[in-house]
Amino acid sequence: MKYDGRRWKDVGDEIVFNVLRKAVIELHRDRANGEADVAELRKIDGLLSTGRIRAIQTVAKSFLAVEAAEFDHQPDLMNVRNGVVDLPAS
Repeated sequence: MKYDGRRWKDVGDEIVFNVLRKAVIELHRDRANGEADVAELRKIDGLLSTGRIRAIQTVAKSFLAVEAAEFDHQPDLMNVRNGVVDLPAS
């Protein structure tokens, strides 16, 4: 999901895929500028295939998934553009 300044919106799998791809590229760049040896850089290169990035995406989804109910700890409070409305409990 991505926050647009007002609410969280669902993003498609392709956006997540591209974020992961960019993260692997950045990891490679950072390690190449650091003290990584050729073997380590080759392993990181191996993560850049579509299949490997999809596999990372699948594994990450299981760790990052959160049920919607976990976000609503105070069901009597409703966010609105100019503040919060406290709804009376019935």
